[in-house]
Amino acid sequence: MALSLQYCLLVEEARMKKFFADIKYIFVYTWKIDKLYLLLRLPSALLESLMPFINVIFPALIVEDLTIYMDFDRVCRHAAYMAILLVASHISKNILQMLITNRYNLFEYKHAITLGRKIMSVSFPETENQETLNLVERIRRIGYIE
Repeated sequence: MALSLQYCLLVEEARMKKFFADIKYIFVYTWKIDKLYLLLRLPSALLESLMPFINVIFPALIVEDLTIYMDFDRVCRHAAYMAILLVASHISKNILQMLITNRYNLFEYKHAITLGRKIMSVSFPETENQETLNLVERIRRIGYIE
């Protein structure tokens, strides 16, 4: 029993190492093609992860103000902060999304050029190999991931 558990842990560790190696390859490749695309994605991801906290923390503060402090000015102040942060975060998110979409189009173009150069370096008999054709088609359709 212990042997099979140890084997499962080793297999899982190998899968995780391969997963992180693949992620590292994707980041290095993307960084090499278009640095600004990754630099725009970082604040976008950060903003997306912080937005739910606005919707959790401020209502809790408002309820606390109503039930414990019973201070209407404080309730209004927290509600105003919440509204300002929500509007600012949505505007920032939309601007970043527009910039990311524009930059992604450029990234996709640069990726196609890089792919074309790599395909041109492949020997002609290899280009007629079905596995090579399938691989090229999979690489060509990178897709936009939200």
